[in-house]
Amino acid sequence: MHYLNSRFEWSGSTILVVEDDPGSKYYINEVLSNTGANILNADSGEMAIALVTAHPEIDLVLMDLRLPLLNGLETTKAIRKLNSDVPVIAQTAIAYYDNRKPILEAGCNEFILKPIDSVELLLKINQYLSEKQESHP
Repeated sequence: MHYLNSRFEWSGSTILVVEDDPGSKYYINEVLSNTGANILNADSGEMAIALVTAHPEIDLVLMDLRLPLLNGLETTKAIRKLNSDVPVIAQTAIAYYDNRKPILEAGCNEFILKPIDSVELLLKINQYLSEKQESHP
């Protein structure tokens, strides 16, 4: 895994990982560990909103849809009111994946199916971060 993520260079980029499951959070952070990106972590929707408010430099949000209290769709809607441009990639289980419309209507740009495939995750993130880096050299 380290060989693959070392192929992606996102220094100067900030990624917010919104995930309440410790194992999933560890896995995602490990996948992103050698990319050079600054990684922020939130365990809840409320914490994610607070971090987006405090860190306007966030370049991408990886959003778990199943969160306690404020779910990922509601959190995404709130983030969209603060930052309409930041790409949001939803992490979703089969139940949500079968009905994509609410995910896109909430403001997510993209979604990835759980369990997360590390290659797919890195390629999806790269799509958004490389576009941003090209538009702001």
